[in-house]
Amino acid sequence: MNSGQMVILAMDRILVINLILLILLGLLMLASASSFLSLDDYGHPYGYVLHQLWAGVGLGILAFLFIIVVPLPWVKKMIIPFFVLVLLLLGLVLAPGIGISSGGAMRWLGFPGYTFQPSEFAKIALVLYLALWLEKRKNFMDETKAILIPLVVLIGLLTVLLILEPDIGTLGVLLLTAASMYFVAGGKIWHFGLAIIAGLLLLAILSMSAQYRLDRFRAYFYPDRDPQGVGYHIRQSLTAIATGGIAGKGLGLGVLKASSLPEPMNDSIFSVIAEEAGLIGVIVFLSLYAVLFVRSLQLAQKTKDSFSQLVVVGVSSWIFFQAMIHIGAVSGLLPFTGVPLPLVSYGGSNYIAILGSLGLVFKLTRDAS
Repeated sequence: MNSGQMVILAMDRILVINLILLILLGLLMLASASSFLSLDDYGHPYGYVLHQLWAGVGLGILAFLFIIVVPLPWVKKMIIPFFVLVLLLLGLVLAPGIGISSGGAMRWLGFPGYTFQPSEFAKIALVLYLALWLEKRKNFMDETKAILIPLVVLIGLLTVLLILEPDIGTLGVLLLTAASMYFVAGGKIWHFGLAIIAGLLLLAILSMSAQYRLDRFRAYFYPDRDPQGVGYHIRQSLTAIATGGIAGKGLGLGVLKASSLPEPMNDSIFSVIAEEAGLIGVIVFLSLYAVLFVRSLQLAQKTKDSFSQLVVVGVSSWIFFQAMIHIGAVSGLLPFTGVPLPLVSYGGSNYIAILGSLGLVFKLTRDAS
């Protein structure tokens, strides 16, 4: 029996069941949320979900299995080249004539028939690089110059690239993930105080540097001031959530996705879940993300080395924070920002990155369950 088969047999049952449920329910909700757009673009209601099956789920499962069978020492050797490659791709996105623009942002690369978003792979690239970097410095966590300054430079490089795209939602996910890993590695408390102050200053600068970001903050604090303008998206999301009630209108019976809800299969898909599956559906999805996060953290405590622990914490934190930012944005708890709901929103890049990363989590926790 090879190592890949051993990992598969040893995978934690709770995580396996949770992941399968999340994938299946996510595809079900995507099929509903994208049905009207699919009719317009494909001539039938299942065009986008079928594309997600091969470009997201299919390729994601291949990434999942590939990571499981690859020896861990080889994975470690490829971390730095992979991180450099992601940085180069993030730079290419900004190059005129190479990067693909959509909705006022330059976030995609690709070729005819397929596009991908490098910033999605920046999440796992940062988790892996940071885990390797912190592991080598675990005995020097008290030395500010050796730890904090290089870390600020590293995060700053990614920050600049993501701001230029712009992709502020991904930047927020990365910063929260990095902070979680740094905390687990034994970072100083006062470093977190500095990070919070720096984050708030960065948020203030970014909000004032572009009119659309300033409008989003205004919509967050005063959603009723311009209901047909900057407040339109959040008002429609809140309307969808409110009309779902306890049990929802039923799968496929939501009406706002077909008329007034912007980006129903991407940035607002949780609003579709709330409208069609109601509070019950909301609780189910929140529970699935919570179980994935908590169970991963439990297994991380039992891993054999600090690298494995940091990777598991990083991946689970990334997925959880991304889910919470998406849900918080569409429900009015946070200023609106467009981040996909993990394993639910339409898009192959996010799906492949998440499933490949979860393959690594399953691999590193095989002896911990």
